[in-house]
Amino acid sequence: MRPIEKLVPDNRRAPEAIAAVSLGRPVVVVHGGVGMVTVPVRHQRAATFFFMAKRCRGPVSLALTGIQCERLALGEGGRGPRGEDVMGTVESARAGGATLTTTTLPPDRVRTVNVAADPASRPAHVSQPGNMTVWRARDGGLVERQGHAEAAVDLARAAGLLPAGILCPVLDEDLRPAGPRDLRRFCLRHGLPVVSIDELLVHRCQSELLVAYQPSIEQHIDGVRVLRIPEMQTNRVHLAVVKGTVTTADPVDVRLATERPHADEHLWLVGAVGRLAGLPDGVALWLDGGDPQEPDSAIRVQAVTQQLVELLERMTRARAVSRPLGAASDAVA
Repeated sequence: MRPIEKLVPDNRRAPEAIAAVSLGRPVVVVHGGVGMVTVPVRHQRAATFFFMAKRCRGPVSLALTGIQCERLALGEGGRGPRGEDVMGTVESARAGGATLTTTTLPPDRVRTVNVAADPASRPAHVSQPGNMTVWRARDGGLVERQGHAEAAVDLARAAGLLPAGILCPVLDEDLRPAGPRDLRRFCLRHGLPVVSIDELLVHRCQSELLVAYQPSIEQHIDGVRVLRIPEMQTNRVHLAVVKGTVTTADPVDVRLATERPHADEHLWLVGAVGRLAGLPDGVALWLDGGDPQEPDSAIRVQAVTQQLVELLERMTRARAVSRPLGAASDAVA
């Protein structure tokens, strides 16, 4: 296998989108042929809903984190058409001790969004069902799943705002998702920055630590070290088989495990140890592919692989430097 390729810095669209969100400007996030206009909850106004209703033509949804959904006691409502976790619908129920009569008018929707996203809100403050659909973003954001809900939450968080946002798909006159040409015209007409989920994911992977600095388990098998390394943003745990000193220029044997439970993990481990037995240096990685129903992004796999090898390079280099002079190369393992 060829040496891993580093993530190539993308264009400036991700930083520009984050800067626009911090100023309260709507941003169009594109993924899977669907363009969604997103605005952080902190910056949404009645004019935002007027714009979405008149120009975007699609239904407006609210993206919240898992903690926010649990705080409001929102139950699992199923999956949306693009695989998003739909938590049902809500509306603001109480304010200042008085029961509210909410409608789909923009001022009432602003109130509903503010109440639902408020960290101080509890189940008594919202009513179910209501007029606002709620999507639950995964805890790891785009690193865990590449969806519009995660993009809205990640954008708001990156801008230093409350991690919550409203979303609305851009539809054409036939109420179908706008194609690339219509979407481009829409963004130019309204002066909205556009960014893809892949670009946002690359930005996160380049600016954040994805894997834990210290392995959770270490074993020695025939002079080969076996490490289990958890991720920082998700509950995934990866397996690394290491011998000697690792560098990012060395070939890397990578296996992406997409089945749970990983029935053939032991067979892979035995094979990896056997392949490295006749080599002075080498590394093999068993990557936890996460939910088998949600294919892992190639960008995420590449970023995790890169950071894992860089971590192993630092670890093995430190051992090589600290080893006594004249010690055999296998002493590193």
